[in-house]
Amino acid sequence: MSSIWGRCDLNCVIPLDCLAPGESAQIVDVEGDTTFLTRLQEIGLNIGAQIRMVKAGSPCIVATGGHQVSLRTNELATVLVELKHG
Repeated sequence: MSSIWGRCDLNCVIPLDCLAPGESAQIVDVEGDTTFLTRLQEIGLNIGAQIRMVKAGSPCIVATGGHQVSLRTNELATVLVELKHG
């Protein structure tokens, strides 16, 4: 997967599944049922959390808060992240 940096002039909000390996972002929104949202909270993927894509694909691996977590592809599109330049 190629980097999205070249396609964003300003801060860019994208689904987590568009984040390339090595890119970092901040979680800005999450959609899903209560069970899914609770699971994400328990593993540290809260709104405002800083994350880094370690491995894209299914499952993907993201790093946050000093640990790595694995997510399935269908879960990635419901997590929106903001890329920041600079």
